[in-house]
Amino acid sequence: MTGDGVQSLFPDQFARLLQDIERLAPIVGKRFETSKSPVLAGSWTI
Repeated sequence: MTGDGVQSLFPDQFARLLQDIERLAPIVGKRFETSKSPVLAGSWTI
């Protein structure tokens, strides 16, 4: 198989992954905070 199709995540899967990382981070002495509100494409600035 070529490409990264097997590695793709749907938005809800990605959100769950980030939540899991946020919960696991303190166990290894790290901090990881995700945004608690959705960000619409094109609505953020740097």
